[in-house]
Amino acid sequence: MQKINPNEIVMQKFIFELNGALAMENAGVERLQVRIKEVSIPEARQQLEHHLEESKQHQERLQKLITDLGGNTTNEKLGLPLPSYPKKKCKR
Repeated sequence: MQKINPNEIVMQKFIFELNGALAMENAGVERLQVRIKEVSIPEARQQLEHHLEESKQHQERLQKLITDLGGNTTNEKLGLPLPSYPKKKCKR
């Protein structure tokens, strides 16, 4: 019977959670890229671009941490719905 190393289990769970955070960042980057294309206000676009750069830095940090811990990084994206703006109603 093989003995289970509790430290290894904890490390695998930690890597799993870090990959969950990375999946959130992956989805966030994708959403920000869509929003940047949609926004028409220059100041808002600038803020979104800044947020995009921060999110990319978060991705890089998470990827490095995961690989430094011996894990494999995910390319998955957290499956949250992309919010949409309400359609304008036409007066008749």
